[in-house]
Amino acid sequence: IALSSMKAKYYSLSKVACNITYFHILLKELQLHDEDSKLLLCNNISNIRLV
Repeated sequence: IALSSMKAKYYSLSKVACNITYFHILLKELQLHDEDSKLLLCNNISNIRLV
C-alpha cells in the first residue's frame, strides 16, 4: 500500500519495468524479439529524482 501518490507512481513504474523485462525475455526465447530498446517515460519530477 502506497502512502503517497509519488510512491504509488513509483510502484507502478517499477511494475511496468518488470513486465517489459519479462516480455522481452519471453519474446527472445520464442525467437520473436526485436533489437529495439524499450523506453519507459515518466513525467513526475519526484519519481525522477527518487531514481
